[in-house]
Amino acid sequence: MPPSNALPEYDYLLAGGGAAGLSLAYHIAQEPRLAGKRVLIIEPEAKDQNDRTWSYWSDTPMVFDGIAAHEWRHIAFRSPGFEKVIDLGNYRYRMIRGLDYYQFIRRALADNPQVTFVRGAVEILEDTASGVRVQSSAGAFTAQYAFDSRPRT
Repeated sequence: MPPSNALPEYDYLLAGGGAAGLSLAYHIAQEPRLAGKRVLIIEPEAKDQNDRTWSYWSDTPMVFDGIAAHEWRHIAFRSPGFEKVIDLGNYRYRMIRGLDYYQFIRRALADNPQVTFVRGAVEILEDTASGVRVQSSAGAFTAQYAFDSRPRT
């Protein structure tokens, strides 16, 4: 373990590489004011399967529109005695498959030297005098800030 007064190994430590962690890493890497900030993503799973989907509403183009598996321009309300189809106008309802999302983010970050992926489980995440320290199944790491998006157990 490095001394508590040592500089952080990373600027940002992301505990969890699912939708929230990957989205944060992607946006940090896209932000010019954060160029050069070192990001560590610790995730226990390979994220190489279609394990879920996400959907969103939008009336303007979004960065993930190109990987949307489905898009709806109308909504329908139906029951035995009623039916109404409504045009969404400028709005779209889009659905993204988890695997497509993971692959999109990994491709976007693949050649980015500021982002490091570590496969492991976070065991301890604690504050220190100079930031945070994590003990994981892949080793110990320090950072200035941590974002914990792991599901509550």
